[in-house]
Amino acid sequence: MSFTTEAPNIVTPLVPNYAHIVSPFLIGALLNFFFFGTLLVQVYVYRVCFPKDRLGFKFLVYFILLAMTACICLNAADIEYWFGTGFGQIQRFTDSRNVGFYVPLMGSFIAMLVQIFFCYRIVVIRRAAWPLAFLIALISMAQCAGGMGSGILGYMDPNMTDEVLGTNLFPLHDNKHTILAYLWLIGDAVADVLIAITMTFLLLKADVVPATREIVHKVTTLVVETNIFSAIIAVLSLLLFVGIPDTSYFACPTFILSGIYANTLLLSLNNRATSKEDSVPASSHYGATPSVSVAGRDRQQAPVYSASSRGRMLSVPAMSFARRSEEEEKTPRARSSIENKWRDDPESESEYGGDAEDRV
Repeated sequence: MSFTTEAPNIVTPLVPNYAHIVSPFLIGALLNFFFFGTLLVQVYVYRVCFPKDRLGFKFLVYFILLAMTACICLNAADIEYWFGTGFGQIQRFTDSRNVGFYVPLMGSFIAMLVQIFFCYRIVVIRRAAWPLAFLIALISMAQCAGGMGSGILGYMDPNMTDEVLGTNLFPLHDNKHTILAYLWLIGDAVADVLIAITMTFLLLKADVVPATREIVHKVTTLVVETNIFSAIIAVLSLLLFVGIPDTSYFACPTFILSGIYANTLLLSLNNRATSKEDSVPASSHYGATPSVSVAGRDRQQAPVYSASSRGRMLSVPAMSFARRSEEEEKTPRARSSIENKWRDDPESESEYGGDAEDRV
């Protein structure tokens, strides 16, 4: 007589798929940390290459650094709450925590600072373009108002829910949140596109000598790439917000907007060092201050800093200014018609206070 036993039929309950909630926050936070790391490198390069830069530029750079540091710390605290102490507790994602502060509020504010900086550059290149720069500044302030309003509403109603938890995901798609999100993201994209078009037109139309034409083309390419990239991220966030309203996919690109704008500012400022490498003669001797002719006046270039007291150059491309022979140092550089105009009109001097390449 044989006995047969059958294994009990155990049905494993299906675990709901929470990828549309968890993944955007995790990937967005990782990218946010990445852009913060690149920002630290950019600030270090700026500090070494431009220790005597204008006070306004220094204040802007270090203020954005402090703001980004505060945002990244809050982001890290939220990640610890969601994925660390709250690992496996999907209910914790119903609490947005500090997202309203470091994503829409600070992201739109940092974007406004960077966009107004480019408006200033537009006026410096051609003062007659101030109406267009003023229009871009107004659009930038409008997107900042939309981002701040969205962040404030997020703090007033911080709970995020999901269909599997009982209701629709995110009460962010009501009329107030939708209008503010449109204002924020559309304003971001429009301002960036206008900046790219305006700067490209002004730089390509500038009357420059052949020696500086390549530098102008490099600056133009940099302006277009950085502003178009930030505009694409803003448009992508808007498309995800509108096209897939029952998910949090739009949170991923919005997490990195502030980091993109901060790096855009530093990249634009540090690009002056590579422009000097191509055009400004510098002595290979540590501490030498060669004379540079700017707008008809001779000025002293900042010392070439090295990594040690023996004059060894830092092995960073942006820090190693070009070394030229004494014959090249004595060769005067031809001035363009724009520089001649600035020479005749002392009030129209560029506020950059640096070389001709610094104006662009």
